[in-house]
Amino acid sequence: IAAALLILVSAVSSSNPSFRGGSTTNRFLSQDEHQGNVEQGAVDGDDDEQKRTRKNEEKKENTVLAEGDHYQVLEILPHDPRAFTQGLTYGNDTLFESTGLFGKSTVRVVDPATGHHKNLKSMDRKLFGEGMTYYQTEEGEGRLIQITWKSRQGFIYDTELNQLETFAYKTYTSEGWGITYDETNKEFVVSDGSAWLFFWDRDTLQEKRRIQVARKHVNDNNVTLSRPVNQLNELEWFKGTVLANVWYQDILVRIDPTTGVVIQEYDFSTLYKERSLHADCFNGISVTDVHDELWVTGKLWPNMYRIKLLPKEGSEW
Repeated sequence: IAAALLILVSAVSSSNPSFRGGSTTNRFLSQDEHQGNVEQGAVDGDDDEQKRTRKNEEKKENTVLAEGDHYQVLEILPHDPRAFTQGLTYGNDTLFESTGLFGKSTVRVVDPATGHHKNLKSMDRKLFGEGMTYYQTEEGEGRLIQITWKSRQGFIYDTELNQLETFAYKTYTSEGWGITYDETNKEFVVSDGSAWLFFWDRDTLQEKRRIQVARKHVNDNNVTLSRPVNQLNELEWFKGTVLANVWYQDILVRIDPTTGVVIQEYDFSTLYKERSLHADCFNGISVTDVHDELWVTGKLWPNMYRIKLLPKEGSEW
C-alpha cells in the first residue's frame, strides 16, 4: 500500500503544475498565484534559492531603469512585520494604514514611533484591502477612502475607522490598487495595476478623465520614445505630482498628473538590502507631519523610513 501511494503521489506531482513541492515552482507566477502564495507563506517545498529565483523572475516583467537614489534617509522607524501594506496615508495629525490579503485585511491607525496600531478594524474575510487615502469633505470633515483588489467595492470611513459608506467603481483592469487625493482639484487619483491613472470626482466618485503613465527617453537617433510604466501600485499626491510604487520594483516614479510623463525615478534598491524572505515588495508612501518629508515602507517589512526626496542635478522640484 505504501509503495502504491508513493507511485500515486509521484504521478500527481509530475502531471499537475500546481502541485505544491513539484518541479514547476520556479515558473513565473501570475499576480493571482503570487498573492495566494504570499497569504500562505510560500510554496511548500521551495528552498531559499527557489524563493529568490521566483521573486527575481517577477521583477523582470516590468523593469524600468531608475535614475539613481536621489533621496535621504532621515529616520528608521519600526513597522508591523505582519502588515501587508497596501495603503499608507497621513491626515488630521494621524497616520493610517490599509493592509491586504484575504482573511487578513485591515484598516488601522498607526503610531509611527512604535509601529503599533492604536486602532484597528478587520475587513470582511472575502475582501482584499488595497489603497487608502485621507481627504476632507466640503464641510471640512476628515475622511478615509479605501478600495479593494477584485471586488470593485470601496469604503469611506471617518477618522475613527467607522465605516460610513460603500460604493462600486470600475477601472481598466476591473481591479483597485492605489488611491491618493488632489486637494486642489478635489479629485481622487486611482491605479489598477496597469499603466493608467484614473481621476475621480471627490463628491460623485465618477471618473472625470484618465491618463497613461509613460517614461520618455531619446534614443541614439534623437527620437523621443515613450514606454508605458505598467503595474502602478500605491500612490501619493506630493507637491503637485503623483508618486507611485511599481509592483515588485524598488523604485518610486514621480508623475506629471496632466501629461502622465514620468518626471523622475528614484532607486530604492539599497533602502532595505538585507531583506528577509518573509518580507514582500516595496509598497507604501505617505506625506508626514513635515512638509518636505515622506514615510515609505513595504509589505511585511519590519521598518518604515522617513525620507526626503532630492531633485536631479541641475533641476528643480
